[in-house]
Amino acid sequence: MKKSYIPINKKGSFGADNLVMIVMGLFVFALMMFIGHKVWVDVSDDLAGGFFQDSDDAQEIVESGNNLMNGFDLLFAMLLVLIFVGLIASVYFIESHPIFLGISLVIFFMMILLGAIISDVFVDISNSPDFSNQTASFPMTTFIMSNLMFFLIIMGGISAIMLYAKAKGFI
Repeated sequence: MKKSYIPINKKGSFGADNLVMIVMGLFVFALMMFIGHKVWVDVSDDLAGGFFQDSDDAQEIVESGNNLMNGFDLLFAMLLVLIFVGLIASVYFIESHPIFLGISLVIFFMMILLGAIISDVFVDISNSPDFSNQTASFPMTTFIMSNLMFFLIIMGGISAIMLYAKAKGFI
């Protein structure tokens, strides 16, 4: 009985499917922050007033929840920076041949197009009347997602320069 062996090519494993997942993950994370904040505002209004108005525990829960929601905006910005640092680190250690520049440019332009589409969808969602309060609560997230295409251009440009400008045998 012959054992099947599928070789795993470790060169260039940071492929287009990972980049699409990163962009989609940022979009989903930002959208979930907006939805979570909207739900939290509705729940905290019920906790702060009404039946739980005089409860110190309810007021402490509302305060802790508000602090958590305020931290999500910084968390999103830090997530983008960490993804960029991880991209730079992985690009530095990937060996590449300049012949793959054409393929990289096609993927790069597809990512810019995807980033523009996702940015427009996010702007449409954040400008809806249902999420007007959340847009004001998350200014960094709104700025990043509104300009996602430009962030992808910067990230892709720097990574392309690092990927193809290395001297032979540098690593």
